[in-house]
Amino acid sequence: MKYMRLTMLSSVAAVVVLIGFTACADDTFVSENKKSVPTDGYQFIIPASMGSSQTRAIAYNSETGGYDATFETSDRIYVYNKTKGWNSNNALYPEVAGKTANLIGWIAFYRYEYNPFQEIVMTPEVGDELTLCYKTDAMEYSRDFSYEGMPEVDYAIATVKITAINDGVITTEAAKFINPQSIYKIKFTGLGTGVKIKNVMIHSAKSKLVENYFPNSTYNVLDFGDVKYTYKDEGSDSHELTFMLKFNDNPNLSSEENMEDVIRFRLLGSDGHYYVGSKSAPTGGFEDSKFYQAEIAVQDLGIAMTLSDNATGNTVENNGMVIIKSKDAAYTLSNNGYDTELEWWGGENSLTLKNLSVNNSNSGLKVATDYNDPDNTKEHYLILDGENNFTCENNSFGLAVFDNCSLNITAANKNSKLILGGNASLSIQNNSVLTIQSGELFVAAGIWRSDNSRIIITESGKLGVYNNYDNSLIKAASGYVLNVVRDGDYSEYTVTPADPYEEPKALSEATTTDIGKIIGSDGKIHVPNWDLPDGVTPVAIITHISNTGHGLATALSVIEKKIESEMGYYTESYFSWDDTSETNGGKTAQQMLDDWAAVNRVSFGTWRFPTREELQTMILNCRIDGDATEVNTYNMTSNGFRATITTLGMNFSEYFECWTSTQNDNGIYYLGMGKNENNDFIAGFYWGDSSEFRSRIFPILEF
Repeated sequence: MKYMRLTMLSSVAAVVVLIGFTACADDTFVSENKKSVPTDGYQFIIPASMGSSQTRAIAYNSETGGYDATFETSDRIYVYNKTKGWNSNNALYPEVAGKTANLIGWIAFYRYEYNPFQEIVMTPEVGDELTLCYKTDAMEYSRDFSYEGMPEVDYAIATVKITAINDGVITTEAAKFINPQSIYKIKFTGLGTGVKIKNVMIHSAKSKLVENYFPNSTYNVLDFGDVKYTYKDEGSDSHELTFMLKFNDNPNLSSEENMEDVIRFRLLGSDGHYYVGSKSAPTGGFEDSKFYQAEIAVQDLGIAMTLSDNATGNTVENNGMVIIKSKDAAYTLSNNGYDTELEWWGGENSLTLKNLSVNNSNSGLKVATDYNDPDNTKEHYLILDGENNFTCENNSFGLAVFDNCSLNITAANKNSKLILGGNASLSIQNNSVLTIQSGELFVAAGIWRSDNSRIIITESGKLGVYNNYDNSLIKAASGYVLNVVRDGDYSEYTVTPADPYEEPKALSEATTTDIGKIIGSDGKIHVPNWDLPDGVTPVAIITHISNTGHGLATALSVIEKKIESEMGYYTESYFSWDDTSETNGGKTAQQMLDDWAAVNRVSFGTWRFPTREELQTMILNCRIDGDATEVNTYNMTSNGFRATITTLGMNFSEYFECWTSTQNDNGIYYLGMGKNENNDFIAGFYWGDSSEFRSRIFPILEF
């Protein structure tokens, strides 16, 4: 990015304040710069004018009542061959100052080669379309006025075609420059007397505000994002400020959704307070090359969010974005945030949220492991002190944990909590673990997660979630039992201590008191909710014990066949009862079960198909006290069975069908089990012809 000194010519004589944003007449920005003339390339002479721009908002012409747009010989114009995708090695400059001028200079075009990297000089052709970028070829809209002088603030572009190339001289069409942004003069009311404005963060509710514009690029021409203006020293004395902003339709929205927008302004005052205000955009959006003005009343949110180092007590400066990367340190975030990005990288450090209130249009707090640091660790410790709130207006996350990160939440006192309100969700991704040890986490808009991530609740931790239908993500820590209370769309998760730990015993020693316990891959009986010995995995849950000590256990996995497609993997109904054709893999259902049993051997037990009656008994015996479980010939429901086995790692969110070994005159009975269209868990028995396909085989272990 190239920066230049701005010369202020004069001020606008008067400002008309309207209820909304209003486009007005021209103003003018003019800057100073040095020119240089290379000795190679093509010579350019391009007649150019500033067009009908209304954005150059400083040079007011009292005689005409308008605003003059003029070239200065110190200006630079960058050239990009849009047809070929070539950049140039230098810039043109105006031959004279004025509203019209010839742009002159020497330009060579080049393209990149890699392995090894080199710039190859290219030959342009008649008909090539050129993009002319006034003042810079990378238009950056956030402004930093914290040093002496100000960066360039008024961009313009023109498009011309090459009409002739003779003796190294390129002739083009005349260039008419148009500003790709507009100027906004805004008067803020509601700040206290003597309060200066240190910075302004500008946000589009529909994400239509452009942070960076690259007219010299074939790809990533527009970067959407918030724009920030920062002022030097203690801030601007004036509460009437001028901004250069570019808006563009959001490509992810429909034309109807792009018709409306709300622009939010967050001001940081010299008194340390945040002030916020908003204004609706004109219907249809803002136009480029205009001059808009408005008056906006702001609301005092109180002391702005502060990040302090617990060891030193020093406040860490934040200007709309807080990034924490230091290890072996402790920080505290407190007070009020508004459209503030929060990112916490690294690890082995702690962050305390102390009565924090953050209202963001989009995302809240991101927590992740820093892979750029070779000494990174994934442990993060979040301490809740008082009531803390992250509110998101759009459907986005209030808290995100990702990139193999481990976040541990504890409470500094009894009533401490973190509330993800509004439309905020919780996101757990990429092998990450969220552990709630104490305190309460409330989530208003559900949980997003990848299959290899999970939430663990231990001790006095509590999780409350709206619209969560997948319990397999949420688990109790070792030595605890997960408790789930549902009220409509709301679910609350807590834990209580599990039964006392018992040394594993042989399956041959099973008694009726072992119903509901786990059979491990070591062939021994283990108490649920306690960590298994290294190398041992859970393979079945005991569902029935007879008076003679013989019993049944239900497998904690099902046999299924995954089919690869262009859309990924899916489960196909490939198990008929007795078909040995190629369609069925050349094996009957019994043969497929035998193959699976050979890999999943358990001493003192035999895997086989269950009867219909055994499956009924299994589901009844796995229910949790208080469940309304109905069993009859054709259908039954058991939320308790689902809760028990999903705690152990099985997820029956998808409906499936599996064979039993019970037959009648009409065919073979099968069990259909999973969620129905209302997200209720159901299980029902039906019969079908033995040649039909079922999607799963659900083994039981007889011992």
